Formats: sequence, C-alpha cells, structure tokens
Amino acid sequence: MFVTLAMTLGLLVYVFFHALVVVPIAYPAMLIAGSVVWSFEAASGDVIMKVTKEGETVSSASLKNVVLDDKVAATAFIMGLPATALALITSVVLPFFL
Repeated sequence: MFVTLAMTLGLLVYVFFHALVVVPIAYPAMLIAGSVVWSFEAASGDVIMKVTKEGETVSSASLKNVVLDDKVAATAFIMGLPATALALITSVVLPFFL
C-alpha cells in the first residue's frame, strides 16, 4: 500500500513539474517548428533535390513529400536544429571563458 501511494505521489510531482517547467519552455519551439511544417503543407511550390551522375539523374526527392510523409519527425528535427546549434556554440565558445 505504501509503495503504491509513494509511486502515485511521485507521478503527481512529475506531472506538475512537467506541466509547470518543461511545457512552457518547449511550447514556443513546438509552435515555430509546427508552423514551418504547416508552411510546407500549404506551399504551392516544391523543391526537388536530384542526384546526378555524368549528366543523368540517379535519384530525386521532393522536399515537400519528405516533410509531409512524417510530420512528427519533421517537427522534432526542426526543433532539434537550434538545440544542436546552441550545444555546438557553447561547446566551442565556453572553454575560452572557463
């Protein structure tokens, strides 16, 4: 009985922490990434990337189809770009200040 009560209390604390700390930080990034994915969906044009070898097309991919095939993965990827850039910048610049 005590273990169930302790686990329930721990889960409740985690849910409140997530709702009060994690969501407000992640929500603006999710909105921006979602709007980028939505703009791909609403766009009239498309970018087609082609791989050529000796003048003939070996492979091609539509950027719009790549993004729209898996919107969740595209949104997560777009959200990860600024985080990766920030991590790279801090790992390169921070050692000069320590």
